Amino acid sequence: MARSKQSKQDILEKLADALGRSVSVVFASVKGLKVYELEELRKTLRTEGNECFVAKKTLLSRAFSTMETKFDFRGMDGEVAAVFGYTDQVAPARVLSAFGKTHEKLTILAGFIKDEASGVQSLTSSAIAALALLPSRDELRARVVGSLAAPLRNCVGVLQGPLRAFAQVLNAYAQTLNPKP
Repeated sequence: MARSKQSKQDILEKLADALGRSVSVVFASVKGLKVYELEELRKTLRTEGNECFVAKKTLLSRAFSTMETKFDFRGMDGEVAAVFGYTDQVAPARVLSAFGKTHEKLTILAGFIKDEASGVQSLTSSAIAALALLPSRDELRARVVGSLAAPLRNCVGVLQGPLRAFAQVLNAYAQTLNPKP
């Protein structure tokens, strides 16, 4: 069924709004996925703070025509989903990669990351696969905090060593005075 001009305009406005708010976008072919599988993907993406739009390639090319990096949507095979990441740049790649492991029909095509320092950086499917292997932002923060706290933990352990050794010597001496039968 053909869409009216108004519905196409509404889709373009939603895509433009999502593009303006996003920090990363990943394009994936969803050709062959069933509706319930696509809804499962959308639900998983929403829990991570991301959003998925499936639209015609011509509408996607119009929505993304304002960007400095151009994408050839006509060269992409099948139905294309645009997954927008709003908070974490790695989250869309990670979720799509994990979902693609259980659903072979989903293939990651391309994407980009917005960076304040270098602008928009295009990514190939292999770069997105490598990006998906990176830990999440919260995991990285936890690792940094753990790395900062490790010297303090080690220092406390070293300082407790003589006290622990003294307590063990006293315990051994007490056992020699009162041997257990």
